[in-house]
Amino acid sequence: MLLALLAAGAVVVLAVMQFAMHPAPAASGSYTATLMIDFGSRTPDLLAGHIVNWSYDGGWHYTTANSSQTEFIFSNVTFGNNTVWSLMQACSSILQKTTGSNLSLTKVHFREFGEFQITAIEGVANTNTLFWQYTVNGQPAQYGVQLEKISSGATVYWSMSPDQ
Repeated sequence: MLLALLAAGAVVVLAVMQFAMHPAPAASGSYTATLMIDFGSRTPDLLAGHIVNWSYDGGWHYTTANSSQTEFIFSNVTFGNNTVWSLMQACSSILQKTTGSNLSLTKVHFREFGEFQITAIEGVANTNTLFWQYTVNGQPAQYGVQLEKISSGATVYWSMSPDQ
């Protein structure tokens, strides 16, 4: 009897772990969120040494302020799928429209998870001790960018962290 209960418990744990790795597909619709990319003192390929804020006022435009740090802020971006990846693609399109350059991302695909990891943003790559990580509304991400769902009004914040 005890073995049957332990086996049943193992099945439940495995089912929960499988669900955590593969959430339900993202819903289609229209969402609005903010994307922040904090390069810190590292030097991205584009607009280094500035705090850059993109906003929409009848059309996308950006403002810059000189800084020893570099940060990109895309405010109130509307996108059509409620994933972090969809938000990042929308921001890449905004960057293309306003600067002539797409958001440069390097990623590594993990086939077993149907997902990929971002390893560089605008030429700033992971190191042996720092890795690109993101939070959603201040909470660590549960999934990779293709599977992480976000709600309208969310803030996605990327920075380099010693934890991977």
